Amino acid sequence: MQKDVCFSPDAPRAYLLPLQAHGSLKQARDQLRLYAQMVDPCSDTPDEILVNSMALADLFDRIAVDLDNVIGTLSPTSN
Repeated sequence: MQKDVCFSPDAPRAYLLPLQAHGSLKQARDQLRLYAQMVDPCSDTPDEILVNSMALADLFDRIAVDLDNVIGTLSPTSN
């Protein structure tokens, strides 16, 4: 399945990302990698994973907040 893509000449081609937002993106990336490692089957019973649901919910919430903060700091450039 292929999507048709339409480009507007007035659409911004780049965004400025403040240093703090860049740090938040890197932290979110690292957290996602950690979660992937947490659920990676590494035992003889790959279908069984013990993860506290409250801890998992907290981790997802923190990533969502980090990403919201990054999105809120984006500003289009005039390129």
